[in-house]
Amino acid sequence: MIELQFSNRNRLAALLLFPFLVAPLTRAQQPAAPISPPSTARVYIYQGRFRAARANPIWCDGIEVAQLRQRWSYFLLQLPSGEHSFRGRHTENELILDLASGQDYYLRLDQVMEWPGGEKLVRERAEDGRALVGSGKLHPVAPNDILDRSRAMDHSPVSDRR
Repeated sequence: MIELQFSNRNRLAALLLFPFLVAPLTRAQQPAAPISPPSTARVYIYQGRFRAARANPIWCDGIEVAQLRQRWSYFLLQLPSGEHSFRGRHTENELILDLASGQDYYLRLDQVMEWPGGEKLVRERAEDGRALVGSGKLHPVAPNDILDRSRAMDHSPVSDRR
């Protein structure tokens, strides 16, 4: 029989390393964390039949996030739940929405003929907006028309949430 001699230094090293060697084994036995619901709301903003002579800047919470240049173009914002403001070029036509996590919202840019004129965002019914996005009629804005990539994107993430 072979006798192993452990010095105090070796014993201390073994005691200190033991938790790191055993930890991966205990983690593997724990059940996976449940999938949490989405923590953001999605806001589709699109330009339908209306076509201005110049690009239409879109603002969210006082920051220009994108520009709509062509008919039937859209972009998507992912925002935390809570109150957010949306507008086009004119501050008088601001729209304020209280967004709920996991929900989709649809805003259409319309031409306004009365004073102050210009354009304004109008909220669509969810089923109408969802049908339009799913119809293939809308196309994403050009990537260089997205000005705030932290919140806006030129495509829809893969998801089937309603």
